Amino acid sequence: RSSAASDVYKRQLIPQLENSLRYRLKQFEKEPSKRYPDNSQERDGLKALLDEELLIADLGAPLLGNLRAILLDKVYGDMRNHLSHGYVPAHVFKGDAAVMLWWLVLRMVLAPYIKFWEQKYGDNFRDEIRSGRFDFTTSINEN
Repeated sequence: RSSAASDVYKRQLIPQLENSLRYRLKQFEKEPSKRYPDNSQERDGLKALLDEELLIADLGAPLLGNLRAILLDKVYGDMRNHLSHGYVPAHVFKGDAAVMLWWLVLRMVLAPYIKFWEQKYGDNFRDEIRSGRFDFTTSINEN
């Protein structure tokens, strides 16, 4: 029987993260899928998305590397595979990998607003960033 937390990850967070990466590639006019000689088409999987050079340049290697470790790496998490196949006990959703995954997604959501905050709050915002309290901006490429 799946827990409510498992359902959030399985049905919402991880699929939406994959979809968001595909959407970002489309913004760069890159189709995140493969077309085969028989005219069939297959979407790129999470591993291919996290290895995509455009996304690495846009979001930063540290962010994508952390996502790769939590979601795909057999040593550090493999959360996507475990969730997909129902291997995850409920306590995992309160563990370090789960918390880190939420933090990384939050960083991705907030990153586009950094320039807005700089314009609106000016020196006060820049002083807060320089203080080191908001060091999350160093690995995200600001466009």
